Amino acid sequence: MKNKKILRVIKNISTTVDYFILLISILMFVIGSYAIWDTYQVYKLADKGTFEQYKPSPDNKLSYSEFMNENPDVIGWINIYGTGIDYPIVQSTSNEKYVNTSPDGKFSTAGSIFLDYRNKRDFTDFNSIIYGHHMDRGLMFGNIDKFVSKSFFDSHKYGLLYSKNHRSGLEIYALVKTTSSDSMIFTPSFKDEKSKEDFIKYINRSSLRKKDFNISKNDRLVLLNTCTYTGTSGRYSLVARITDKVEVNKFKKLESNNLVDKLVKSKESKLLFWILLLIILLLYYLYRKNKDKNK
Repeated sequence: MKNKKILRVIKNISTTVDYFILLISILMFVIGSYAIWDTYQVYKLADKGTFEQYKPSPDNKLSYSEFMNENPDVIGWINIYGTGIDYPIVQSTSNEKYVNTSPDGKFSTAGSIFLDYRNKRDFTDFNSIIYGHHMDRGLMFGNIDKFVSKSFFDSHKYGLLYSKNHRSGLEIYALVKTTSSDSMIFTPSFKDEKSKEDFIKYINRSSLRKKDFNISKNDRLVLLNTCTYTGTSGRYSLVARITDKVEVNKFKKLESNNLVDKLVKSKESKLLFWILLLIILLLYYLYRKNKDKNK
């Protein structure tokens, strides 16, 4: 009799543990599924394909004009050939708005590619500063760190800058690794000759990578700035010269980021798969256990 009671207690404890594990597994699956859905929403707004229909081109001026009319803060478009950088550029009256706002005005932690509010909208300043988040999967300015590689830096030379109705070329000059407190990098619109010369010397002295041509105080430069993964204040700045000649993009057209496919293949999705499998096995085990109990 005593042994039966002990066995009954053990069975009850075992069943309780089984259901507890099942409950925790279901909870983990629900939370994980929501996290992946939320990540998809964030990355969807950061995907260059989201705004591709508005990209200015000789055959697509109307939709770009409509986009600018919808949001007057849209001032241009930037494309660095052979990378995922192919986005509209916005500018507000401060640098805070588009840190967490997409180009169509929606809240998004991915933010936008935006020009420093102190720069001229037509990129006629000596140095124009452009910001973008460093995101996973090569979104926004997430591919700028690839320029650390010499082979990547040497093979990716050009880009395109569209402002209002004017197309300009971009010629990649240097990659600088710095910090958010670097006043030389993050001060726009140098006007006097000495400041421009000091800036050029600073770029030449501080660059991780640099092309073999020279820039001068008569050039117009853009600096593409993003975070690094080495501390909260780490920054990369990709320096390019604005040119009148627009080079042909010789890279095969990059497909828009297939976010669904990438999320399915992600570590998080694989973990969810194993959790779901565990739930199925637990349910089957409990079913068989209850069936045997009722015999």
